[in-house]
Amino acid sequence: MLHSSTIKAEVKKRFEDIKIIEVKKHSFGIFSVKVKKETMRSTKIGIIWGKTDHENFENGVDMDAKIEWL
Repeated sequence: MLHSSTIKAEVKKRFEDIKIIEVKKHSFGIFSVKVKKETMRSTKIGIIWGKTDHENFENGVDMDAKIEWL
């Protein structure tokens, strides 16, 4: 499984305007990243799901391209 800082770097590269709250690692190479975004009226909180590729570390992190807002 990849280190949390590698996952954080990939999230920051794809989404520049969000802040990372927490990274959780689940079994079978699946992870979740809890993020927040400050808007004019409120703070939005969301989750990004992803998985790591154990065979090819060149690819690194495979994430969904969207944030599921709660």
